[in-house]
Amino acid sequence: LNPMQTHARISALRAASDMDIEFHGHNDLGMATANTVAAFLAGADCASVTVTGLGERAGNAPLEEVATALSRSADIDTGLDIKRFTELSEQVAHASDRRLRWDKPVTGPGSFTHESGIHCSGLMAHRTSYEVLSPEEVGMTPPEYVIGRHSGARALIHAAHRLGIEIADARANQLLLLVREEAIQLGRAFTEDELQFFLQSKLKHEAS
Repeated sequence: LNPMQTHARISALRAASDMDIEFHGHNDLGMATANTVAAFLAGADCASVTVTGLGERAGNAPLEEVATALSRSADIDTGLDIKRFTELSEQVAHASDRRLRWDKPVTGPGSFTHESGIHCSGLMAHRTSYEVLSPEEVGMTPPEYVIGRHSGARALIHAAHRLGIEIADARANQLLLLVREEAIQLGRAFTEDELQFFLQSKLKHEAS
């Protein structure tokens, strides 16, 4: 099923019966969360979900994704303490010996990281511009901006300041070109130590 089909079928069942309706969605086509949300919007009373989506084949609808999606996109309060979701997901991942996917929605360790210049700039002005859900709300420590090939000058200035290195706007734009070239050579973003060494070496070279 896709979400539209799910909504239509649950709506038909709801119109034909006053029995409690439970929806049980698998993620074979990557639509378990969307189908479960659609089922609730169509009148389902409950849904079977699992922490982190653990289940047969591609898994089930993840509890943490369904609950936050209902809250943010449908204004439905499940009564759950979503601030415990990161802790819960990590415990289940450890117990099941299934590491959380880095970019898994809601509780993945990289789900709130930002590298794109326009994203970081927007976040500095107003966090809700790119965060419909904040990391603090699900019990996660906000990550620092990732500095790599897609970074912008504002994020570079911010990251450098955090490392105790002050860079003027004009110089940041010049360094940004070098940072992007180096990130392309690395094939990934900088680690914090790499960025500090890189910036210090470039600035020291100029000073000499």
